[in-house]
Amino acid sequence: MQGMNKLNDSSDKMRSGKFLVFFAIFAFIAWKIASPLMSDIIWAVMIAFFATPFNNLLLKKVLHGKCKTLAAVLTLLSVTVVLIMPMVIIIGEIGTDAANVSSLLLDSVKELTSAASSGGGEQLIKSCLPHWATKYVQNVFNIEYLASLAQNAALYIGGLLTEITPRIVTVGSEALLNVLITLMLSFFFIRDGKKIFFELGRYIPMPEDEKKEFCKEIVCDMNSVMYGMVITVVIQAVLCTVGWWYAGLSNALLFGVIMFFVGMLPSGTALIWIPGAIYLAACGNYSNAAILFVWGCAVVGVTDSLMRPLLMSCSGSSDDSSTLLVTIGLFGGVMAFGFLGIFIGPLILMLFRSVCRIYVKYN
Repeated sequence: MQGMNKLNDSSDKMRSGKFLVFFAIFAFIAWKIASPLMSDIIWAVMIAFFATPFNNLLLKKVLHGKCKTLAAVLTLLSVTVVLIMPMVIIIGEIGTDAANVSSLLLDSVKELTSAASSGGGEQLIKSCLPHWATKYVQNVFNIEYLASLAQNAALYIGGLLTEITPRIVTVGSEALLNVLITLMLSFFFIRDGKKIFFELGRYIPMPEDEKKEFCKEIVCDMNSVMYGMVITVVIQAVLCTVGWWYAGLSNALLFGVIMFFVGMLPSGTALIWIPGAIYLAACGNYSNAAILFVWGCAVVGVTDSLMRPLLMSCSGSSDDSSTLLVTIGLFGGVMAFGFLGIFIGPLILMLFRSVCRIYVKYN
């Protein structure tokens, strides 16, 4: 009998080993297929996360709990109209602003080249500076050297813009394809998101009580990252764009989008509006410079200080360690995953903290 038991154990181990090899092969193939779409999948999950409350309301109040597919289609159409279409319009405006900036730089290249060839570079530099700055620069620096330096910089920027123009067309085509794929994936996450979430939860290697608590932590941390950070940054970017426009600075939409991205960093929008205020002051427009500076400090800064902790506390993650993890996750996530790391980095660190807490609690 003991010999038979040993033989059965050995046979079970062999079958288990073969299954692991079989599973690893298919897992590797599945990863190779899905990995090119990983960024699209993450964007789709984020869209579904924000759209699910509206989908649930639509399904419950309008469709009376019937036809999940229709509810998901209507939700996705609403997301497209409310978010995607305005983004397309804004991107078009940004493209126009970027083209204007590019045209201005190319005109500057021509002007600097013409001035340098005719010996008028010094006069051109003086004409571009305020009166008080001209005297200071003339006393400290060599104007002719500055003129040649500006000419070389303008030539380099102009050549760079000419070089990247074909790439912009290629990137735009790829971005359009990625948007379509993301929208298709969003439909399934909106319709079957709860089922997918619980199905994935079955594979978490934890006892049932710990698994339920960890799933709650996932929802809490996603609320913290998405609502506490993204909504705050959107509000900041809108306020900064309004202040930029009111102060009389050009290309407000372009710089508003830039402030949205840098706003992911703590006090990141200040990296844009402070130089804007300095530029206005250098041009002698002291009143608008003061308005932009006060607006940035009193309105945008206070919004960051109040809205972010408030939204994070609403999601249940208002402690100081969450802020520290979000900050580390922002910088580390961007370095590791690029732009998507802004969202992935803080979420992964906060989920790791949740795993550690559950381990300490149950062990």
